[in-house]
Amino acid sequence: NFALRIAKLKIKEGLKDDQDR
Repeated sequence: NFALRIAKLKIKEGLKDDQDR
Protein backbone atom coordinates (compact mmCIF):
# COMPACT_ATOMS: atom_id res chain seq x y z
CA ASN A 1 0.00 0.00 0.00
CA PHE A 2 3.08 2.25 -0.25
CA ALA A 3 2.14 3.46 -3.75
CA LEU A 4 -1.36 4.26 -2.54
CA ARG A 5 0.04 6.36 0.31
CA ILE A 6 2.26 8.32 -2.10
CA ALA A 7 -0.71 8.83 -4.44
CA LYS A 8 -2.74 10.22 -1.54
CA LEU A 9 0.09 12.59 -0.61
CA LYS A 10 0.36 13.73 -4.22
CA ILE A 11 -3.39 14.38 -4.35
CA LYS A 12 -3.21 16.28 -1.07
CA GLU A 13 -0.35 18.43 -2.37
CA GLY A 14 -2.26 19.04 -5.60
CA LEU A 15 -5.32 20.19 -3.68
CA LYS A 16 -3.15 22.45 -1.56
CA ASP A 17 -1.65 24.06 -4.67
CA ASP A 18 -5.13 24.62 -6.11
CA GLN A 19 -6.30 26.25 -2.88
CA ASP A 20 -3.20 28.45 -2.63
CA ARG A 21 -3.81 29.68 -6.17
